[in-house]
Amino acid sequence: MTASGKRERHFHPSRDAARDHAQLLKEKFTQHGSNAAAITPTLASDASKAAEILAPYNESLVTAARFYAAARQRDAASEILNDAVAAYLTEGPLDTARIGPGGIVLMGKSISQENAIKVAANFHLVISAFDNDKSGQEATDKISASLLNNKAGASILKHVEPLVISTGKDLGELDQTVANDILLATLKRAMRSL
Repeated sequence: MTASGKRERHFHPSRDAARDHAQLLKEKFTQHGSNAAAITPTLASDASKAAEILAPYNESLVTAARFYAAARQRDAASEILNDAVAAYLTEGPLDTARIGPGGIVLMGKSISQENAIKVAANFHLVISAFDNDKSGQEATDKISASLLNNKAGASILKHVEPLVISTGKDLGELDQTVANDILLATLKRAMRSL
């Protein structure tokens, strides 16, 4: 095979010359390892394109692959935990968009008794992700008390954890990566309280 992946034919004047050339190719294969045979032309082309994309950042393909794999593992681990036990209560749709699955929009800073019963009956953990201002803090306290002191219905709720954003911004104003980091840290802190 050529470097481009096409078949290559060699013509030799004698059988001995052909055997010698075959032996030389076998030695090269052994010297460079059997892994070289596993690189298909498509994989080589993809690797070249990826290297071009990474060139301005001075990063290798291996570093990029490790970073990607670690991010996917983090995402997979947190999604399973989120889906299993947690609900995130928010004031508005932009905040919920940052959260994704598990986000519940209240469209304000209060929860009805009927909805409090439903939340308390279906989630072990609630993270209160209201805006990071005085009224958001007050809503967190009021809703936490309403959820935890719920006498009606079969409650499985064990803990309400406030979301703390140290930058002073609201969840919907944050970059998705920053929001994910804050949500994961809050979820881990809350899990220790269960």
